[in-house]
Amino acid sequence: MIKLNEKKQLNFEHVLIEHLSSSQLLSSNVQYVHWNYTGKDFIPVHHFLGDLYEKLIEFDDELAERMRAIQLIVDSRMSTVIKLSRIHDIKPKDHHLRQLVDNMKILEKHGQDCIHIASHDDVLVDHFTDRLEHYGKAIWMLEHHC
Repeated sequence: MIKLNEKKQLNFEHVLIEHLSSSQLLSSNVQYVHWNYTGKDFIPVHHFLGDLYEKLIEFDDELAERMRAIQLIVDSRMSTVIKLSRIHDIKPKDHHLRQLVDNMKILEKHGQDCIHIASHDDVLVDHFTDRLEHYGKAIWMLEHHC
């Protein structure tokens, strides 16, 4: 296990749980839009959102498992998700895809912060590098349907 001083450890843990919380809320938002989208190109957008939802769940599971492997507590309670998330719920009837893009851009920026703060942990750096690549592709795809 990698040892950090106590102050750095608390910040490290907070940043990771903050990203996990934000990603969990993003997953919920993606699922909401997946179930409620009725715009142009319905079928490809519907399938894309379903795949995106599944990928986000996979990423969250990988992050939680890594956090446990380095002996961090994974607090995924809904109250924690709401309190620590950097994004907000989708507003009904208000440009769902644009809201997802905006949320993903926030997570993309925060993922860059995670890479910086986790620079001592190659597994986490690789994890967030993969996330950022996926966020970038998803943002690009969604922006073409906004």
